Amino acid sequence: MITGAPANVLDFGADPTGVADSQPAIQAAINSGAVEIIIPSGTYRINSPLVINKNDSVKKISGFDMSTTLKLYTSTTASIFDIQYIAPPPETKQFFAIENLILTSNGTKADAFLTYGIFSTGTSYAYFNNIRSTNFSGSGCEIKGCVYVGIDNYTAGECNFGLSFELNLGVACTSVVVDRAYISGCLRGITQTNANNMTYIDCVIEYSGSSTTTNGAFHLAGGAAEIISPYFEQNGRNFVSIEGSPVIRLPYGWTSGTAANVITYSAVAFAERGVTLQFPYNLYLPRINADITSNRDLVIGENLTVPVAGGSVIFGNETMDSENGFLTSGSFSTVYTIPASESTGSAANSKALYEYTCYAGAADLSTGFDAGTIMNGTLRSYSGSTPAWLRLVGGSLSTVVITGVAGQFSCASSTLTVGMAVTIAGTFGGTGSITGYTDPKTYFIITTNGTTTFTLSETLAGPAIVTTAGTPTGLTYTIPSYVQMNVTSTTYGLTYKIIMRRVFPGIAV
Repeated sequence: MITGAPANVLDFGADPTGVADSQPAIQAAINSGAVEIIIPSGTYRINSPLVINKNDSVKKISGFDMSTTLKLYTSTTASIFDIQYIAPPPETKQFFAIENLILTSNGTKADAFLTYGIFSTGTSYAYFNNIRSTNFSGSGCEIKGCVYVGIDNYTAGECNFGLSFELNLGVACTSVVVDRAYISGCLRGITQTNANNMTYIDCVIEYSGSSTTTNGAFHLAGGAAEIISPYFEQNGRNFVSIEGSPVIRLPYGWTSGTAANVITYSAVAFAERGVTLQFPYNLYLPRINADITSNRDLVIGENLTVPVAGGSVIFGNETMDSENGFLTSGSFSTVYTIPASESTGSAANSKALYEYTCYAGAADLSTGFDAGTIMNGTLRSYSGSTPAWLRLVGGSLSTVVITGVAGQFSCASSTLTVGMAVTIAGTFGGTGSITGYTDPKTYFIITTNGTTTFTLSETLAGPAIVTTAGTPTGLTYTIPSYVQMNVTSTTYGLTYKIIMRRVFPGIAV
């Protein structure tokens, strides 16, 4: 054998029928000093790992036109390729490639021991192209502590992890590009731990992730990643980011199957503006279903949530307003007024809704509290049940009748005040009329008995509008919402805090 010349594994006794163990023959070819190893078409049985270390001359191992299969037979933890480039110096063999191979095992992704198609530790300038991995209980391809890695045209199916990037001796993967990956039927399709400068382009992940555990089809456990044109379909959970910084650009599609179509963020550092971004804001999502485990669509950061389908998504932690106080009254008292435009979204704020999180505790907020969330005029609970001390009144008027010719109306009992805005929306039907009405239009109360009658003007303290008596249909009447709290314990009183944040609207279901 001439050193540096291509080596054909058949010349070393490899069996392309898959009957005999071909590991010794292929390993001999790797150790022969050849720069390139050729594995012709066929199925090759592998009973133990093919080890490649930094002292080997080999730089490329190639199958033939995706008709070469290496099949691992093992009952213990093992891989087909065990690449052991442990921090090679710059002047030695950093460049290495594996391409045009189908990698599989005789087991399944549920095996108690871990199996891998490729297990690469500390490599640099590595390239994996046209690799298909199936039936591995560890990962189809696991890269640990590697830098400058390229992966093209990678396919994984029925593996525990389809493609994974992990730490090696505390060193994270850095500067990796994955271009065109198709992954199906994995607990995690793509997963990374504290990796940085990672780029994923045109990756398709389906039938992966879990709707009952925090495993995502794309699972970002720390680090940073730019994800360009991903496609998610029929996944239990599409995306998980735990203390990670993902940038998602031009998502091609996010769809769900029978399980929830869920995106979860946890402990993300939103103190740094732009740390975690999603582009575009609407994500082109056909729908977002509720998370089965938490009954929320998206969980973003500590104690920041958004409601179920048709709700909104919080981007960042921008506090717009806050209110603090202490109550001693044993009856419900109004502590905050939510303007109509902020509780439902107005024409001027069609791309911004508002969330109010209400905290309260017996002494101070640092010694325990409960919380309720008000979104789009609906009271929700962070802990699962509505706090007994919190309620929301107002929001809309019902049983509205026009009672006169000068803007007089009546309604079911509500809390009304002079100067309150009333936004009327919808197609006018029924009887009666409002001169100059357009859909929608905001008016102001200029007189009221405080509960059931009121008079409207087009301006604050302006003249009454012109009306004719009747009972309109097809209209909604939105008024501000009032946050009310009640001291349930007369011994301690109630310390409260209300935080208002601006959020972006979700896609209605």
